[in-house]
Amino acid sequence: MQTFIDRRGLKARGITYTNQHLLRLEKAGKFPQRVRLSAIRVLWLQDEIDGWIAALADARETPHGLKIAERETPHANRAPARDTSGAA
Repeated sequence: MQTFIDRRGLKARGITYTNQHLLRLEKAGKFPQRVRLSAIRVLWLQDEIDGWIAALADARETPHGLKIAERETPHANRAPARDTSGAA
């Protein structure tokens, strides 16, 4: 069974956009479409909202311009240290 959330559920997830902005995002395909129950009552599928948030998190970039999902561990591509002791 699918779970639905209302505006309070969006707000609880940190989504505090105005209704007008949500409508623009939905129309542009940048936010999950609402389900209209009546002329004044709308809901969203919880899985779609949570997936949208996860996609934003996956697409974010570090200050160095690398996407978080693509970032490797520090030093992963570093060449081995050279021997500078002078011993041959």
